[in-house]
Amino acid sequence: MRAGADSTDIYAQYMDASGVPIGSNFLVNSDASGASQWIPYPAMDSSNNAVILWMDTRTGSYQMYCRRYDSNGNPLGPEFAVQDSTGEGTMEARR
Repeated sequence: MRAGADSTDIYAQYMDASGVPIGSNFLVNSDASGASQWIPYPAMDSSNNAVILWMDTRTGSYQMYCRRYDSNGNPLGPEFAVQDSTGEGTMEARR
C-alpha cells in the first residue's frame, strides 16, 4: 500500500523464486475518486497467475474488490466488486 495526500492505493510487485523483484511495482486499483483501498490479499496459482483482493470505499461504503493478472503481470480485465450485495462487506481472515 502507498498513501497519498488523502487516500491509500494498492501496489504489487512480482518476484522470482529467490525473492528478487521482477520489473517495477505497479498500481493495482484504478479508482481515481480519492477513495481509500487497503487490506490487500494476494494469491498466486502454480502457473504464476495472480489475484489481489482488497477493501475499497469508492462507493461510500466498505466493499471488496478484486483484480486478476496473468503470469506476465498483465491485467486480465478491470477490477471488479466481488460481493453480491449492496450492503457493507467485511474481510476477515478465516482460521
